[in-house]
Amino acid sequence: MAERKTPAGKAKAAVKAASAEVEAAPAVVEADVDQAEDMAEDDAKAGQAEAEVAEDDADAAEPVSVTAEDVSVTDDVSEAASDDQEVVVGLGEFFKRIYAITYSKTLGLIIILVFAVLVLLGVIFTQAPAGTWPDASARADFLTQMTSKYGAATKVLSALGIFHIFSSIGFYVVTIALAISIIGCTTHRIPLLWKRWRHPGASVSRSFFNAARYRGEVATGLSDEAGLVTAAEALKTAHYRVVKLPENSLFADRYAWGGFGTVVAHLSFIIILGAFLVSGLAAFSTVLNVPIGGNPVAVGDNTNLTVGVTDYNETDDPTTGQATDYVSHVVIYDNGQSVKEQDVRVNSPLTYGKWTFYQYTALGMAYDVTVTSADGSTLYDGSVPEQYQSNDGTLSVGIIRLDDLGVSIQVEGPASGQIGEQNTFGLQAGQVGFVIWIDGATQPDNMDDLSLPDSGPPAAAVDPGGSYTHKDLTLTFNREIQYTGIKARTDPGTILVWIGGLLLVIGMTVTFTFRYRRVWLRTEGKQLLLASADKEDSGFRQDFNELVAQAHTWYPDGQEKVPTRKGVN
Repeated sequence: MAERKTPAGKAKAAVKAASAEVEAAPAVVEADVDQAEDMAEDDAKAGQAEAEVAEDDADAAEPVSVTAEDVSVTDDVSEAASDDQEVVVGLGEFFKRIYAITYSKTLGLIIILVFAVLVLLGVIFTQAPAGTWPDASARADFLTQMTSKYGAATKVLSALGIFHIFSSIGFYVVTIALAISIIGCTTHRIPLLWKRWRHPGASVSRSFFNAARYRGEVATGLSDEAGLVTAAEALKTAHYRVVKLPENSLFADRYAWGGFGTVVAHLSFIIILGAFLVSGLAAFSTVLNVPIGGNPVAVGDNTNLTVGVTDYNETDDPTTGQATDYVSHVVIYDNGQSVKEQDVRVNSPLTYGKWTFYQYTALGMAYDVTVTSADGSTLYDGSVPEQYQSNDGTLSVGIIRLDDLGVSIQVEGPASGQIGEQNTFGLQAGQVGFVIWIDGATQPDNMDDLSLPDSGPPAAAVDPGGSYTHKDLTLTFNREIQYTGIKARTDPGTILVWIGGLLLVIGMTVTFTFRYRRVWLRTEGKQLLLASADKEDSGFRQDFNELVAQAHTWYPDGQEKVPTRKGVN
């Protein structure tokens, strides 16, 4: 891989870097990169360079030899001036540049914004339960429900993947990109944090105490050496780490390890993002329409669990009549044996093994139906919630899906007040009609049995306890019953969320409680000079001014405080 470099640009960068070295020669600061960047701006105000040349400039200046009178470019730079010269990028340099992309702040911000938009859309729009989207019939049922809420926009939202954002490929890609960005930023920062913690004590020149953002002076009344010793002992008492520097100077800091709180916080973000991926790929969720006092309903997902509800109660608001609380007594069966039971509310679930069961919907009406094949085997036996209405609003409709046969069965009964001739099929109170659809068909497979005779309901209509046979299917309407919705969910990502959340609390607590503080001190002429080059921070400014005030108490025999120089509030 090769990269074209502009010769003039490279030479110009080299000369600029070399000139910066000449100007900085009288006062080079042997500090880490982070400290140097902070101090450079302040020293520039005083006409002194207190920081090392930035890493990129230093690299550019490396092949250049400079004297005070002249700047001469070495052969390496001269060769780059050739119009036809190409610089070959080695494999190590290639990966270094790729790595640099991962800790780009601009790219990281863009990824965070995209991630936030996806999450916001997932919160605003109803999301399909886990496991719904891969199942064609379950997806069709879900979209039918969404049509009543979003109308014609449902198809567009479905095509864009809005209804299953958290399990979409796009969300996985953005999540992984965000995790890589966080890892890149963290690994890039760790060496600087380690250096700050394990190798403190960057030396500064005298001019630094004139140019630093935070500055103060205190009269000591002592010799330079005695004043410095007194300051060192006082700082150690205040839990500062003190490093002796040349020329009657000290470097003091505390909580140098506090920056690792951000590393812990970043780790927590990565774990939480991992939880998103695990949940999206491995979580399973289903809503069980459980008849009250009826037969238990199978959980599915290759388990032997079934769920029954023996009792249901709800509390209504006397003013509005709306339910304010509803509770079901849920019983969990494993291989037909009762293993656990308790009252379940929306926010008081029942947990058994890796499964959690929530109260999901309030009381509803359902048709209790049994479907058998020609050989007598049971294809379906359970409640069919009356979740839909016919287009004319005269029938309450429930749907049975037989995936193995590619068949959907609509169970339709009279809607409230729609008896006899008032509904499409002329159904009487308590009766239901069965409408059988074959996948891909444009009309019901039992269309002939749905036609209204001269008097009475069609042949596909049955009374409670009655049956209707069409080809190899026998459909029995047992009765109309009450049911409630119980949501069953298993999510292996939950434990990761808890671990990530705990680490986030720890990391943020360390970061904001143990803020890194550093200060340089120097004694001369019976004066103690204090300075720091940290970025503007109202909290640090207050701490620094308090430190200057405390310094007066270190020297009770000192003279009156010398007015602080411009720049200290």
